[in-house]
Amino acid sequence: MSRYINQAICVIFFQRVPDIRLKQAVAEKAFAKLFNVQSEQTNVPDEFDPSVGRILFADARKQMTISQVAAQLVLGFGRQSKLKVKDAVDTFEKNAWELFRGFDRFLGKAAIRETAAIMSLNYPSDADNDKMHRHLYERFIKIAPYGDLASINLQLGFKTKDKFFLNLAAAVYELRAKEFSPPAVTPVTAVVNVSEIPVVERGYELKVDINTRPQRQEENFEDMKDPKPLLAKIRKTIQDDADKFIGLE
Repeated sequence: MSRYINQAICVIFFQRVPDIRLKQAVAEKAFAKLFNVQSEQTNVPDEFDPSVGRILFADARKQMTISQVAAQLVLGFGRQSKLKVKDAVDTFEKNAWELFRGFDRFLGKAAIRETAAIMSLNYPSDADNDKMHRHLYERFIKIAPYGDLASINLQLGFKTKDKFFLNLAAAVYELRAKEFSPPAVTPVTAVVNVSEIPVVERGYELKVDINTRPQRQEENFEDMKDPKPLLAKIRKTIQDDADKFIGLE
């Protein structure tokens, strides 16, 4: 099985709006091209954590959460998706552009503080976990091991010349799945032993997180709110650089 995009996220961070829950009708109109459905409210008090979602949109393949400080769009692809990586990136970019256009109608471009694009790329493998852990260790770690390698989670962050923070995280993943037949009488508590659920896929996961935070100090920051450079940056990283970084060219 070839590599695939598991999930893609686009986030717009904005100046805090304490009464954002009261703008539900405005949000539905502004983001109508993204979600042709009614939104839901979480009924979280205004004085509670501003990062918690207040307005929710959802359909079969995507969802969006609006808090007092951010609008986050999440697209799910996964192992069942028939899309190649390039096609998944195209789909993400199309939806991200509509998110930005909708936000301009919602609160206006001037309210943007920073933006981010995040993608998780899975590389299914027939190798066992030990071999995959050793691959990542030998590629990135120079110190001598203290014993048998049990696990590895690698994260690196860079400030790029074109003024982005680019974060890369590599790890080994397992997907487990099993069909369950519900009992005739549902018990008060149900206990599931996860280790007994069959592994249907394992491999390498690479998470790419790019944001515009370094640009906030620039004099021409208002001109930098155009999403085109951010979306071009994550496209290039996913399509051209990811395989080289993780060593699976």
